[in-house]
Amino acid sequence: LLLRYEDLKANPAGELGRVATLLGLPATGPAVDRAVEVSALGTMRALQEREIRDRVPGRYYQPRHEKAYAAGLRFVSQGQVGQGLRLPEPALRALDARWGAVAARFGYALAPDQPAVVPLPAALRQVRPLAAGAPAASDR
Repeated sequence: LLLRYEDLKANPAGELGRVATLLGLPATGPAVDRAVEVSALGTMRALQEREIRDRVPGRYYQPRHEKAYAAGLRFVSQGQVGQGLRLPEPALRALDARWGAVAARFGYALAPDQPAVVPLPAALRQVRPLAAGAPAASDR
């Protein structure tokens, strides 16, 4: 399953439905709706701020990062796509020369004069559900 942040951002329920399909679960319904709700940027940001404010170790708060929190640094940031394209043009051209073909295969363009993300071809959007009882790739 190829899952890109840009696609999750554009269509959270549809992309989580693809993940559910991979796992052999229903692609729509209350569980997917709830997952979309609790993973919304605002919800995650509010949880992060609560953990930091209350100093509750969890997903977003770790005592060793106190100085970073005080400086305003956060794990859950703006949630924007294409932030890597803020690199200087020479850096983008160098990345494109080295990794452009790989990036293009997954629908990304690194050159500054191209659209940053294009829709995935249908072949890369296919979901092949995991067979029940089949070993995971890491177990093979």
